Amino acid sequence: MLFVKPLLPEERETLENMKRHHPSPVPRERAQAVLLSAAGFNLKELSAIFGFCRQTQ
Repeated sequence: MLFVKPLLPEERETLENMKRHHPSPVPRERAQAVLLSAAGFNLKELSAIFGFCRQTQ
């Protein structure tokens, strides 16, 4: 399984801010994916959440 490394508080805060406030949807979605991965979601779960095929990402 692939997961992101444990996030530092500053990293988590940056990602949370990106998720909520970035003007473009792509960085918002990527920030959300990193946060979910750090929370233990696996690639199959992330693919289902975001509607992507694991092999295309």
